[in-house]
Amino acid sequence: MRKSIRFYDDINFPKGFNRKGFTIKEAIILDNYGLTMKGLIDNSLIPDSKEEELFLLGVKNEDKSVSLFVHCWLKYLDLITTKPKFHTLCGSKSR
Repeated sequence: MRKSIRFYDDINFPKGFNRKGFTIKEAIILDNYGLTMKGLIDNSLIPDSKEEELFLLGVKNEDKSVSLFVHCWLKYLDLITTKPKFHTLCGSKSR
């Protein structure tokens, strides 16, 4: 996988990836390879290695066991597309 400049998502993760939902290793992978993964997904980059081709197949099939890159990208997509659950402790009395 090609290393690129640092990948930021200030809209969904303004404090960084390691602050919300990702392990340190996953955050480092997204920081270093996130732009490459995003480029491969939106077809602005052409895969130039077997690892990048496997990444595309793994994301397409949603198979997290293919590589750590696929696992991180699918986790990223899951966190930005699902609504957060809010739980409250207040309620109304039912008398």
